[in-house]
Amino acid sequence: MDPGTIVGVVSLAFQIFSGCVKGCQLLLEARDFPKNYAYLRHRLLLEQFRLLDWWGASDFTLETTFEDTSTTERRQLMIDTMCQIRSLTLNIDHIKNRYGLTLKTTNNTGRDDALTPTGLATFGPAERPSKRETLRQACLQFADKCLECPMRLRWATFDATKFEQLLARFSDLNNLMHSNLEFAQRCQYIQVQEDMYIRVLQSCHKLDQVIELIQSLRLPTDHIPGGSSWGSNDNTFSALGGLARFMALNMTVGEEAFSHDKDTVARMALEAPSRESVELAVLELNTQAKENEKDIQRAAGTYNSTAVWVEWKYYDNFNATLTLDYVKDRIARLAVLLHKKSEKPQELRLPAALGYVHDPSSRRFGLVFESLALTRVSLPQSLYARLQTSMKPSLTMRLAMAQRLVVSLAYLHATKWLHKGLRSDNILFLTPSASDWQPFCLSGFDYSRPGGEMTELPTNDRKHDLYRHPDVQFDVPRDGEYGYKEMHDIYSLGVVLMEIGLWQPIHQFLGVSLNQLIPRPTIRGIRKSLLKAESLAILQSEAGERFSEVVRLCLAVGLSLNELGSFGVIREDVVLPENSTACLQRAQQILQSIIL
Repeated sequence: MDPGTIVGVVSLAFQIFSGCVKGCQLLLEARDFPKNYAYLRHRLLLEQFRLLDWWGASDFTLETTFEDTSTTERRQLMIDTMCQIRSLTLNIDHIKNRYGLTLKTTNNTGRDDALTPTGLATFGPAERPSKRETLRQACLQFADKCLECPMRLRWATFDATKFEQLLARFSDLNNLMHSNLEFAQRCQYIQVQEDMYIRVLQSCHKLDQVIELIQSLRLPTDHIPGGSSWGSNDNTFSALGGLARFMALNMTVGEEAFSHDKDTVARMALEAPSRESVELAVLELNTQAKENEKDIQRAAGTYNSTAVWVEWKYYDNFNATLTLDYVKDRIARLAVLLHKKSEKPQELRLPAALGYVHDPSSRRFGLVFESLALTRVSLPQSLYARLQTSMKPSLTMRLAMAQRLVVSLAYLHATKWLHKGLRSDNILFLTPSASDWQPFCLSGFDYSRPGGEMTELPTNDRKHDLYRHPDVQFDVPRDGEYGYKEMHDIYSLGVVLMEIGLWQPIHQFLGVSLNQLIPRPTIRGIRKSLLKAESLAILQSEAGERFSEVVRLCLAVGLSLNELGSFGVIREDVVLPENSTACLQRAQQILQSIIL
């Protein structure tokens, strides 16, 4: 098909949009971009992703339709905005006249070392391109065939301040495009953006990559002309920026040099106490636990007249290969990450720690958390306790709880952190009211770790094994390739979601007694019992088919279709996610699609 025929078939909106995408791509691939400003290219890439995601959520199409001849005011405004973006990114004369940035065409299409990807350029498995990447390629192919575009550009004059102004304008125009979407389209766009944040974070494997990402989200505002609305743009990336800073803290809190590298701290804008400052005096801690209560997990009390609750970690049950110094170091690092002065994105739902204590007489460490929302000295109530003492909340409330848990775990994994103890007694409600279901946090961080670290043994408590993936049950060493993985957390999430849907502890649903030692064969058979058609049918009657589908998705994580069939789950429409990230994203999509 010749270019003239193609242009006649393709919608006007797509022709303009393709020019926008091509302009972005030319700027991204322009030669002689200063290496020390690579973070600006990253920001441009994120803005290109936002633009592509906007198209996916809008009602514009590739081919000419009736809407192209009956454009509404809203659609015309978006077309006009696209024209501005096209001029901003594709018109090199406009770029020079408006921003003083000079670009020249070049026929040199060879490799440029400055374009070496640092992890932000590609997301997900290469063998299955995302919808975003498919759309990008379609735009570039159309632009190359039908638009008069240069093959390659190079920077003749580059000024970082001026380029930041160009990015500011691009970001404002992206915000305007988003604001003109219909409500349902806006919700879809936000969901895609959240997925993009997770993929961006997971593509960062080195601290330098995280630093560049943080820098790209913190462009200065004092030189932006014309009162450019950087505030709204900051809100756009506030969640991603917060997660990136927490991820950087996660990656650096174990580095001895971190507290002394002021330049690195300034570049990342991190706020966190030193590991030395989070060690508290055990003599200042007064708990309400009775002397005959041994190996209790939590206790309420006061620290220097402040109401607190403590989560204990006993070290006499550890494998001999784990030294006391190693355990203390792990506790100190957790205390820094969870400290109330450390930046913790709200989506992670983490409690605020004051620090930790060492109680050698009882051979234990304790993470000390502030009881901000409690009016008296008392323990926060766990989900496990409410499952047994509170009336079943509405399905709307249970669905909201499930949605928040899935998002929390997805973001936790995106920051390279594994929980390793996800179960209903580690989900705590921060208000004393038994009817308040909104403010809750994830607890039980005694065995959580950054991905890739050495893994210690779990507690030898078989009722906890009811929530563990079959690969990590019982007291077996799980270092190296046998260590905890993301899919093990997702399996535990599935068990907790099943409890929320049924509003019943899992051991009661399965008829397992906790008054005696649970036989190993019983524990080994938990997954099969939960995936049985009868079990899922009961859940479906309590919480609906879509909710039941999410639980099945989490419980089946890591299984092949043949293995799933051996559990009695045989459905022609079953499509298993490619990886743990895709599994959580699919769970989010299903839960958010439920309309009550």
